[in-house]
Amino acid sequence: MDRYAARQCGGAGSHIDRGSNAARRRQNGHRQFASGSGGATPNRWKFASLIFALGIIGTGDGGADAGGSAAYAIGEALRWPVGLARRLKEARAFYATLAVATVGFTILNILPFDPIRALYWSAVINGIMVAPIIVVMMRLATNRQVMTCFTLAPWLQVIGWLIAVVMAVCVVGLIATWII
Repeated sequence: MDRYAARQCGGAGSHIDRGSNAARRRQNGHRQFASGSGGATPNRWKFASLIFALGIIGTGDGGADAGGSAAYAIGEALRWPVGLARRLKEARAFYATLAVATVGFTILNILPFDPIRALYWSAVINGIMVAPIIVVMMRLATNRQVMTCFTLAPWLQVIGWLIAVVMAVCVVGLIATWII
């Protein structure tokens, strides 16, 4: 119960703090909004600072930070106009992605699962995905049509392909241990 309460305090305080920071900066004419603490003014938002501190001492909040990272990554990959400095009309898809991702990651904070187990499986999935990603990167980095004069030197090509083979062997070994 203590961990649950700390997560909720961290989330609520973090969102209150970010909101107060954005509102204060917008009121002063700024269009760039920095994330993190420091936005709560002493006169108006003492409660937000207290709740934020209680949550940070407990477990903190990953929802807004991970949601923001996801929104930027998806928006830039799909070539949407992105950024908190843009108005809602200019970047609707970015803000929608930001809202959905933040809510999704905040819901994950509420669910009763072991974060260490989630971290473990995240590392396993990342390890499995490394070999195909390295292969794609090596194909791009050695293609003269893509890289023009910036293709990899032969010795770097050998190292890159060697790393791809080693990672692929590791993935095969991992899957073999699951089967056996």
